[in-house]
Amino acid sequence: IALSLGVTIALLSIASAHWIFADLLTGSPDATVANRDVVRYVLDYTPVLDVTSSDITCNRLPRGFANTTVAIEAGANVGFRSVFSDRDKPEPIWHPGPLSFYLGRVPPGQTAKTWDGKGDNWFKISEQTVTSNFGSFAGWPASHKSDLFATIPRSTPSGEYLLRIEHIAIHNPSAPQFYISCAQIEVNNGGAGNPSPLVSIPGYIKPNDPAFDIDFLHDTSVTSWKVPGASSIWQG
Repeated sequence: IALSLGVTIALLSIASAHWIFADLLTGSPDATVANRDVVRYVLDYTPVLDVTSSDITCNRLPRGFANTTVAIEAGANVGFRSVFSDRDKPEPIWHPGPLSFYLGRVPPGQTAKTWDGKGDNWFKISEQTVTSNFGSFAGWPASHKSDLFATIPRSTPSGEYLLRIEHIAIHNPSAPQFYISCAQIEVNNGGAGNPSPLVSIPGYIKPNDPAFDIDFLHDTSVTSWKVPGASSIWQG
């Protein structure tokens, strides 16, 4: 079957497009400040495939944890920038799939610089997913973007956290790819909120979750889809 040049280029891009969330972004989307020092250094742009592995928490970390933590006001915008393997060039997200932000509250006796992310301390604060036109790559809100943002809920309790971004690429049925990074932050001037539901990572997604079995590119009968992970978003 002959393919047009445009379709061929698109398919090649999708096949080769991998990325790393290397920079934490603060400020407004129009005036961001990039901070790489607080993001835990990821081994490479290869996605995590095993949701039961400890790598699903903050990815593969050859250098351990980051050395610094950044202060962020409750209610502020925060985000990540995706880059290619050289870590200098922004790399837009090409694969279809949902984007989520999680906060993990650091347990007593530890800091954001020492916590490995274990325990049911995580809650979802943002989710960007498709609501219609499921078979279209462009229908996914994160598609073709390299700067992705969320808001720290204003009633988030003050304290140290890991901020985790997660993009799940679902272009291959039953074989999801997880692109993940964690930044070490301290929430200031927070509120008295009670974040929920709390999940553990790994543990928040089952490896046989049927949501990943759907062939979005060919199954035209799909009219709704729930993102695997925390069952709801905590907005404060």
